[in-house]
Amino acid sequence: MWGCRAIAILAVLSFTGCVTSKTSRIVEEFPVTGIVHAGPTCPVQQNPPLPECVDRPVPNAAIKITSDKGADVGDLRTDPDGRFTIRLPAGTYTFTPQPVDGFMGTAPPQVITAGSSTAELDFAYDTGIR
Repeated sequence: MWGCRAIAILAVLSFTGCVTSKTSRIVEEFPVTGIVHAGPTCPVQQNPPLPECVDRPVPNAAIKITSDKGADVGDLRTDPDGRFTIRLPAGTYTFTPQPVDGFMGTAPPQVITAGSSTAELDFAYDTGIR
């Protein structure tokens, strides 16, 4: 009698395991890239800018990411060239730059929709140089 029950329990557990693995869905993620820079870098801006007066990258800048429902998705930091790349599931996200010491204010937040096209963000901080 115990033998029949054991076989029945094993059959149920085996079936459940198969259902779980087959119902797992893979969530496709899409790249979101961007750059964070600061300017002006010279007291008098010219058009076109002199090579020594172009905006400079902002390394290690923090950016907070939230979903369109207000959920905290996470934070990221820029690389030494002021660039970042993150992969996100399809959806709408707000990228909010955080204050960086030495700059005036912060760059404004930007909203993107991952998955509709390649998302490229550009955040500019003000150095205060005039």
